[in-house]
Amino acid sequence: MRFDIIKIADTPSTNTELKRMAAEGAKIGTVLAAQRQSGGRGRLGRSFSSEMGGLYASILLPFDGRDAGPLTTCAAVVVARAIERVAPISVGIKWVNDLYVGGKKLCGILAESVSREGGACAVLGIGVNLTNKLPQELSDVATTLFDECQKEISPDSLLDAILCELSDFENIDYNEILDEYRHRCLILGKNIDVIPHSGKKYAAKAIDLLPDGSLLVEKAENGEGLRVFSGEVSARLSGGEL
Repeated sequence: MRFDIIKIADTPSTNTELKRMAAEGAKIGTVLAAQRQSGGRGRLGRSFSSEMGGLYASILLPFDGRDAGPLTTCAAVVVARAIERVAPISVGIKWVNDLYVGGKKLCGILAESVSREGGACAVLGIGVNLTNKLPQELSDVATTLFDECQKEISPDSLLDAILCELSDFENIDYNEILDEYRHRCLILGKNIDVIPHSGKKYAAKAIDLLPDGSLLVEKAENGEGLRVFSGEVSARLSGGEL
């Protein structure tokens, strides 16, 4: 796949802007990268701190219009690989789409589908903390690449690594991706709390990641097996809470 990179200084959200561009006919492979986002978005409409010094980019990818779960799964592994290309660290994944290093969040990923004339496509948004100063209230739960490896990584070099990983996107072996996701996943085999969009929080054990991107869990209350498609999970590990 060929990529056309558009760089801008500031935008409320690279995903929102690239979705607009996609609806107006932007080509697959268009990449929008901003130095700063004034209204960066994560899952469930949450804000994502996006000050100068981070990588904030969205990529327009082919998409068949079905559930975005496998796309998100693939994106998490691809970005983890790319980060490890440029920095001597080990990256883990917290279901569904957050990348962690040393028990703290380093990167958020947001995949969104776009319907347009000629067929669906997807916008993949990636936000990575590089050298940006994080708000004090996030210091216990988030980190930057510089803090983890004492090495300054430029947004351009990390974006190049990500695009290199995505260059053969349409031929990626998804079974291989699933296996690697499971290996990197920080919660599989762990006792977790599942927090649905609606309904009460419940305790469970994370059993497996399924091919559609959903999480198979076993409820602590009665051993019932359930598939979690959305919502939040948290787990208490030796380094703190995820």
